[in-house]
Amino acid sequence: KITFTMSGFTKCFRPTSNFPTDYSDLRGWLSADSLVTFDIPNKRVTRVGDRTSVSQVNASYVIQETVNKQPTRIGYDGINDKTYLSFDGVRQTLLSENYLMVTTQSSFTIFEVSKFGDINELVFSHVKEDTRKIQIGLNEDDEFYAQAVFGAQDLTVTIGNTTHIKGAPHIGVVRRTHTGTEVDKLEAWYYDANNQKSNTEIATSVIAHWTDGGFYIGSYRGDSLFLSGEFNELIIYNRALSDDEVNEIVGYLNYK
Repeated sequence: KITFTMSGFTKCFRPTSNFPTDYSDLRGWLSADSLVTFDIPNKRVTRVGDRTSVSQVNASYVIQETVNKQPTRIGYDGINDKTYLSFDGVRQTLLSENYLMVTTQSSFTIFEVSKFGDINELVFSHVKEDTRKIQIGLNEDDEFYAQAVFGAQDLTVTIGNTTHIKGAPHIGVVRRTHTGTEVDKLEAWYYDANNQKSNTEIATSVIAHWTDGGFYIGSYRGDSLFLSGEFNELIIYNRALSDDEVNEIVGYLNYK
């Protein structure tokens, strides 16, 4: 017979997990279940705060002041009954109040947790102009893809589907690595309940930094490729995380 006190029980059996804030160069962390400002009767969302910053000055929070463009916050019935933001696929979108903080280096890592309701949708887009953009979405062939464009360089990574990605909750990871030798690599990982897939695209060219420009959750530039599904989480780093770090963040999201 072994008797545990509550202290002994929690020390021996509590799950361990690293949080996104445990890793350097975190530039944005937005969650459907934290720091969300919404109207209680109609659930319309006006703001999602950035968990990386208390002051929110230069933080990566997103807003929506136009009523018919506001997604709704659903506090149940999401992935594992978690809270999510619901987008209508017609006009609802959230946009950053400040510039995307992926500007000091040529590398980045972005994690997103969502569910696409249909093909030709974006969960995330950063658009300075058509020649400077980052986007993560589902293409017309029901394939998860990531794209990073800067001038003449267009890196696009596509992950084919063996089962429908549309309608499946998933974790998506996009990592762009600039080695300093004019070689750039864009990688993507897709995880759902049954699959773990990855793909890589490599290009050689002179790369400058992304400059000012905001980002959107649930659309391309706020006017097309609208998300008709669910949004749970977005995490942005201003560097290429190591493989171990990527696995640890994915582990945190899986556990959550």
